[in-house]
Amino acid sequence: MIYNNGKFILAIGFILSIVFIGWYLKKKKKKKISWKSLTYSGHMFFVGVIIYVLYALCYYTVANYYPNREFKKEDWLGNIEERYELCNDLVKKKKDLLLDRSESEIIDQLGLPLYRNDSTIHYYLGITPSFFAIDPELLVIQLNENGECINFYRKRQS
Repeated sequence: MIYNNGKFILAIGFILSIVFIGWYLKKKKKKKISWKSLTYSGHMFFVGVIIYVLYALCYYTVANYYPNREFKKEDWLGNIEERYELCNDLVKKKKDLLLDRSESEIIDQLGLPLYRNDSTIHYYLGITPSFFAIDPELLVIQLNENGECINFYRKRQS
């Protein structure tokens, strides 16, 4: 969907900023403009542009810092610290690998879990790169009373 795209959001923000600046400058032209107010407006315009550019750079640095790779069993078992790169594909596209599968089939597909009990299985995904990320993420798989997967999701370990 286009609204989930970061570029679309940044473009809308940029367009709204330009519209607001144009409206502000038209409003100022109706009044008598002094050099002092004109200089202040010019400085504020450039400060706003600099803040917007810094925001865009920070957004792209954080949002696109790690790749979302296709889930492959070999990659999942081979690199435990970077499982978060594979998890989006697993959760969004390959639900059939987990849903309605028994606990033994899930363990066969994903390997030994970090933690498990009667109703959940937890897999370590690693520490996802983002601002202030210090807690690792987990893939939590919920099981019904027959030991089959009914739901799964990502969660920060607390």
